[in-house]
Amino acid sequence: MNKFILASFVAVLSVSSFAADATGRYSGKIMMDLSGVKAMLKQQAAKLSADKKKGLDGQIAAIDANEKAFAKAVIKMEMKKDHSLTISQSMNGKSETDSGKWTQTGNKVKLYGFSGKNGGPKEMNGVLNATGKILTIDLSSEMKKQAVKNGAPASFSGKMVITFNKA
Repeated sequence: MNKFILASFVAVLSVSSFAADATGRYSGKIMMDLSGVKAMLKQQAAKLSADKKKGLDGQIAAIDANEKAFAKAVIKMEMKKDHSLTISQSMNGKSETDSGKWTQTGNKVKLYGFSGKNGGPKEMNGVLNATGKILTIDLSSEMKKQAVKNGAPASFSGKMVITFNKA
């Protein structure tokens, strides 16, 4: 009986250590949610005079425009067998391309070595689903770091997730 349990444990452990290969071409979409920030601004606006409220209304409109722009952005990525990668993004009629490297441990994928130009992250960590078809990267903490660095309060809350689908 003990041999059966041990053999079953080893079999489960062996199967669980195999992860799908992340190599391939991907197409990605960005989901950005700044509803918490907008709610905070609306609360502040309710306490202000009409002329000062206009400034916050303008910030809320800018946030809405950014959320829409990110939702329409097109991201393409190729992760090669030699563990190099290229990533390109088109948004608001502007395109950027960067290159880097990637590693994979189980279903965890690390993208790194980016230039970080235009304020983008130099490193991203993601999770590859069991089929190897979807790579999800949560950039919420990176977004918060950049927002606070640019003057947002430490209580800043927002969500930014890139979902890549393998072609």
